[in-house]
Amino acid sequence: MAFLFNNASISSHLRSTSSQKTGDALLLSRRGLHIEPGTREKAVSYSIQSGCCYEIFVKAAMRKEAMAAGKSS
Repeated sequence: MAFLFNNASISSHLRSTSSQKTGDALLLSRRGLHIEPGTREKAVSYSIQSGCCYEIFVKAAMRKEAMAAGKSS
């Protein structure tokens, strides 16, 4: 058994086939089936997007009010 692992050609062959299998697995995971999110995931993502847009709006409104207050005083 030790002879098999000491033999350079056999061990290099084993390494190349195992790396090829992991490379194929990575390609499959990247190009795998596209799964559409469910209604719960869509609702969560929409609420997160709405919250972010609201925060941007509030910051812009506060900045506008601060600039207007700075000019008037």
